[in-house]
Order: sequence, then structure tokens, then C-alpha cells
Amino acid sequence: MEWLANQGIWVFRMGRQMHKPVPISHPKIIDYAFCENQSDLLDIWMFANCNLCISTGSGPDMVSDIYRRPLLFVNYIPIYNSISWSNVIHLPKHLIYRKTGKSLTLSEHIKHSYMSSQQYLSAGIALVELSSSEILQAVQERFKNVFEESSVQNNKENIIFWKIILESDGASELHGFIHKGSGVADSFLKNNINWLK
Repeated sequence: MEWLANQGIWVFRMGRQMHKPVPISHPKIIDYAFCENQSDLLDIWMFANCNLCISTGSGPDMVSDIYRRPLLFVNYIPIYNSISWSNVIHLPKHLIYRKTGKSLTLSEHIKHSYMSSQQYLSAGIALVELSSSEILQAVQERFKNVFEESSVQNNKENIIFWKIILESDGASELHGFIHKGSGVADSFLKNNINWLK
């Protein structure tokens, strides 16, 4: 949030039931989650009119998708359910085999596309949150895509990503259209070179 605010971008932290306020004092960061003037209408308006929505794919962010606002989804799983039809960059959570400590590849992510953390634990897979530096790298990358209008996700790695996804069982039902701006963060692909297998 501080990095974006230091670039001159207004940042609104959304949410209804947060444990505590953000421990940041910056004139361009609004902790809307703790504002007295919250309203359902304003929630929808902000998601519909933002320049970029950074979220986890939790639900209300789909308002941004409906209004064709660019999105960045962090700690997003299962990656098989990636949003293919919109300008959405995904940054998946790390999945690691608990017995070996080995990271799952994309193909293994697809094989283990569970909807609950308990299912991952039962399969012997640890869910590891992204580090703050991984998230910052993706935010900086997305900032360039959105605010500096640099090219979005037209690299060979994202072509391989969608090829692997589309060759999976049932993919045609979920991914009938692939938006040119949909894919995985370049920074994630560069930092995890063995993931696209």
C-alpha cells in the first residue's frame, strides 16, 4: 500500500470485519474498513470505479470484474479456476508436499485443485502464503501494466501456462475464452522457473 501511495495512487483498504486498522500513516491510504461512513452503495461504487483491484478472489472483487476493471489476485488457489475471461493477473499461493518439502508444479497444482484448506492438508500438501516481497513485485508489475500501459502477459511463459491449463480435463467448460490480459504474474514465473511443468 505504501509503495502505491508513494507513486501518487490513492489506496483504499476495503473490508467489513477487520481485526485492527492498518498500522500505516500516509495521506493517500484510506483504511475504509474502519471508516464511519461505510455504505453498501459506496462499497459497490469503489469496486466498480477503481483503476486496479488487488484482492484474493474473495467475492466482492467480482464487481470490479463486471465493470472490466483490471485485477491482481494474490494467494489465489486453486489456480485451475483462474479467471480467464478478464484482465486478471494471478499470483498463486505456494503449495508444498509436506513429506518432501518440494513445491508442486503447475500440473500438480491442477491435479490438486481443492476448494478447502482441509482437503490440501489431507492430501499432504502445505499451503504457504506469499511473502510481502513477492506481493510487492507483482503489485509493481501490475502498476506498470495499468498505470504506465506497458504490455500485459504476452510472454511465452503465460502461453505455456494457458496451454497446460487448457489441456486439463474439463478446462473447456471453465476457459472457453482467454483474455489477452489474463495469466500469472511474470515475477512469479521468473522466481519459480520449474513451476511450468
